[in-house]
Parts: sequence; structure tokens; C-alpha cells
Amino acid sequence: MAQGDNGQMLILRGDDVMLRDPHHDDLADYQRWFSVETEWAEWDAPWGELPTALAMVDRIRHKLQSGPNGIRTRLEVCLDDGAHVGAVASYHDKQHFDALHLGLDLYEPAYWGRGIGTQALKLWMAYLFEAHGASELFCATWSGNERMVRLAARCEFRELERRDAAREVRGNSYDALRFVASRTTFFDANPGFRSE
Repeated sequence: MAQGDNGQMLILRGDDVMLRDPHHDDLADYQRWFSVETEWAEWDAPWGELPTALAMVDRIRHKLQSGPNGIRTRLEVCLDDGAHVGAVASYHDKQHFDALHLGLDLYEPAYWGRGIGTQALKLWMAYLFEAHGASELFCATWSGNERMVRLAARCEFRELERRDAAREVRGNSYDALRFVASRTTFFDANPGFRSE
């Protein structure tokens, strides 16, 4: 993994995937992903309202104008051939503000089921564990998002909390799920991701 210092581009490299800071060429992809190719939104918190393409492009444009600085909260997911296919992010939610949560969106359905999400999430987890010195990381999803549930297990997350029938999606009730991964368990299972 290569990490940029403040003000420099950050690039984290895996076998077939890299995570990097956003650049201007990404804006057209976000325009398309938030206006035309929105199948991904059926799985990422589909009970909420999708930001408009304009709002998302403005958000990325603002990040570009600010420039990279300090510990990243969002990186773009790309393949080694340069294809831009998604993003990873970290956040604190209102209910568990002290807990660092992470997420992954693969916006391009053509790349689903190829192991790209596993590589990207493991790179992101290793970066967050090291950058924050965190002992635990968290993620949340819903029981209908079976791909994310399987991905969490592959990345050493274990179920921490389940709220029965807490989410309604397309007329059906699903459980809200929250997972936790410990630093020790993650690096024991993935020693190649440790940069120390």
C-alpha cells in the first residue's frame, strides 16, 4: 500500500484494485451513476432518498477544490486498468458517534460478483485501522442486501446488532444489521494488508 502525505494524492494498491483520491474525470461518472445508472441504489439504503446527480457532483467537486488533507474519509475504487467503478467511505452515525463506520458502493453492476468489493473493502479497512489506530471498525446494512452480508463475513466482520423488521424495502420488511471487525482479527486473517 502506498499512502500520500498531506496535500499529495493517496493511492492504495491491491492485487487487481486500487483506492485513490478523486480527480476531475470522476465527475462524469458520478453524473451518470446518480441520474441514469442507479441500480446500485436499490441496495444501498433504498429506504432513503438518493441525492441528485447535481448534489453529488457538487460534493465531489468541493472535495477536489479542497484538495487532499489528512486522513481520508472517501476514496474512489478503480481497477488496475483505470476503470472507475465505485467508492469507499467512512463516517460516524448519529446513534453511535464514537464508532467509525465504513461503507462501499460499487456503482457499476457489470463488476459485481468478481471479488472487487472484497479487495476494496479490505484495503479500506487496513487503511482506516492504521490511520486512526482504531481497535474496531463497524458497518451497517439490511438483511435483504445479501451481497453486503457475505462481504462483511469475508472481511472478518461479525454481527453485533440486529433490529427485526426495522427496514421496509419494496413492500417487504427486513432486519437492520450492524457488524463489527476487530483490528487483531482482521490483520491475523489478512497479514498481507499490514504495512507495519
